[in-house]
Amino acid sequence: MSQQERTVEILHSDYGTISIRAIMWTRLSSAETIFYQKDDTRVLRKEFSMEADLRREQILNMIRQQRLPVSASLLAKTLNVSRQVIVGDVALLRAQGHEIIATARGYMIPEFKETNQYLGKAACRHAPENTKSELYTIVDLGAVVVNVIVEHEIYGEITGCLNLTEREDVDIFIKKVDSSEVKLLSELTMGVHLHTIACRDKTHFEQVCRALKVNGYLFQD
Repeated sequence: MSQQERTVEILHSDYGTISIRAIMWTRLSSAETIFYQKDDTRVLRKEFSMEADLRREQILNMIRQQRLPVSASLLAKTLNVSRQVIVGDVALLRAQGHEIIATARGYMIPEFKETNQYLGKAACRHAPENTKSELYTIVDLGAVVVNVIVEHEIYGEITGCLNLTEREDVDIFIKKVDSSEVKLLSELTMGVHLHTIACRDKTHFEQVCRALKVNGYLFQD
C-alpha cells in the first residue's frame, strides 16, 4: 500500500462537485479503490466498473422497493461503501434518466397519490421564521409540497426538491435547516419563491392558495 497527496473532485449532496486535497491510498483489493497502480490500471478499472454497475442496480432496487425515502447513510451502510460513493452513484443514475429525488428524509422515486394529480405553482413570500407555518398550511390541506423554486441572478432558476406530504416531513426538513449553516433558498431572493404543489384538482389547488393568502404567505403585487 502506498500514499500520495492529490487534488480530487467529489460529488456532494448539497454543493455538487467540490475539490479537495487529500492523502490517497492505493489499495488493490478494495472495491472502493479510486487510484490504481499504473501496470494494473486496465484490469482493475474493468473490475471496478462491473462492481459499480451492480451497486447502482442495488441502490435503484432498494429505493424502488421502499415506500418511504431511503437515506444515503443507510444505503452506504447496507452496501458497505462511503456516503460520498452513494451520492455519486445516485447522480449517475439520475443522468441515466431515473427519476430519483432527494428529500429531507432521503432518496425516493416520486409517485404522487392518484388523488393528487394536479400540479400548480404558487408564488409565496415570507420571513424565514414563517417557513414551517407556510408548509403546514399546504400539507394540512392534503396537498404535497413538491419543490421550492427561486430565481438566482447568476444561476437562473434553482429548484430544491422537497416532496413534503405531512407535518412530520416538514418537521424533519426544518430540523435539518436549523441544525446546519445552510440558508433557505428563499433567503436568496428576499423571501420570494415558488412552490410546485400536487393537489387533487384545480379546485383543491385554489383552496390551498386561498389558505396561503389568508395567512399572508401568498405573494401579491
